[in-house]
Amino acid sequence: MIRLESLKRFPPSFGADYEESLKIEKFRLENTIENPVLERFVIGVFDATKLIGICVFVK
Repeated sequence: MIRLESLKRFPPSFGADYEESLKIEKFRLENTIENPVLERFVIGVFDATKLIGICVFVK
């Protein structure tokens, strides 16, 4: 949900489109989290227990 909200609010920051992303069953980001590799990793930012931000790093 946080990715979709970010796509909607800050479209120039992404190489994806909000409307097209609504149709995707599983984001590449989810695969990166579930199957980590050295070339890509995700950091989450939390306020107590609520996820409020994400950042993906790609080598």
